Amino acid sequence: MRRDRVLTKNDRDRLRKVIECRPARSPAEEQCVRVIREYVAKLKPVDSTKVRSDVVTMNSRVCLRNLGNGKKKIVSLVYPDDSVKSEDKLSILSPLGSQVLGRTIGNVVNGYPFDDEYYVIEKILYQPEASGDFHL
Repeated sequence: MRRDRVLTKNDRDRLRKVIECRPARSPAEEQCVRVIREYVAKLKPVDSTKVRSDVVTMNSRVCLRNLGNGKKKIVSLVYPDDSVKSEDKLSILSPLGSQVLGRTIGNVVNGYPFDDEYYVIEKILYQPEASGDFHL
């Protein structure tokens, strides 16, 4: 079942700062900034204390399963300055990262047009809001 994307007020406010203050460093990042800008403008944000625990928010740790080969990877969705080219960090300004934000368990995502692999969000291992970590 597909649900609409969800954005928390805290994530919206922080993402606005990221897209306003950071110049795009590549065509992929430029596209991600456009996607996030549209997302921030279009969606009505929810209070962080009321977001469902099955929603991927910033700093969530998620298990993604590749639909092509079945391999799983666990990543944390982070702000660009926190990604530091680590395999377990997924920058919000990456094609896949911009598609994961606000999605729920069971949604299928990909980093099109820069990545042709599809992933299902299998599990949220950690969501800051569900853990009461509203400062993250």
